Amino acid sequence: MEAAAAALDAALDGHAEAVAALSAARAAAAPVLARRRRSSGSRRSRWGRARFDVALVPCEPGRAGAERAQFEIAPNPGVPAAPLRDIASGGELSRVMLALLTAAGSEGAQGGHATLVFDEIDAGVGGHTARAVAEQLRSLAQGRQILAITHLPQVASLAARHFTIAKDSSREPARTTVTRLERDDVVGELVRMLGGDAGDSGARRHAKELLRAA
Repeated sequence: MEAAAAALDAALDGHAEAVAALSAARAAAAPVLARRRRSSGSRRSRWGRARFDVALVPCEPGRAGAERAQFEIAPNPGVPAAPLRDIASGGELSRVMLALLTAAGSEGAQGGHATLVFDEIDAGVGGHTARAVAEQLRSLAQGRQILAITHLPQVASLAARHFTIAKDSSREPARTTVTRLERDDVVGELVRMLGGDAGDSGARRHAKELLRAA
């Protein structure tokens, strides 16, 4: 019993030391991550004066330490920051995630070069914000491969390579086909995404302008 009690005391002391070290590392890393997210996000996602913070919320010490990281945003000046999960829209969540991934891949950060797959990360955004999200995706693709499924022509136009995905439900089992698009085919697909048909000269002109602007 004495040996077991001594081993338990030693383990608890070791756990307390590890928890303290983790807390110190988090306290040092949280403001750095927030600063990187602000610098990487404000330039591209049109957030203007919106504020982003990483709060460390104390909790009962356990395997994950003595606190949990909580992302907080204040989308408008003069409004106190609140947890991201409580107040962010779908579009804001997308932009924050992209900015965090960009920050994680910035110089000096442990971002790695893993392939990233986004399934409609641009859902809930449009207009200038859609373009900003597309620019963030392209920036994130520097040095790594990005696969993005999108229904927005502003996002699709900035891709380096384009594919269409078509599902044939008349077969059993259903079959999905992925086809690489050449330049002329990309214009036609952008026209379709813009809501036009093959004879819509205005939509075709807009599609070509999107590609030129990319």
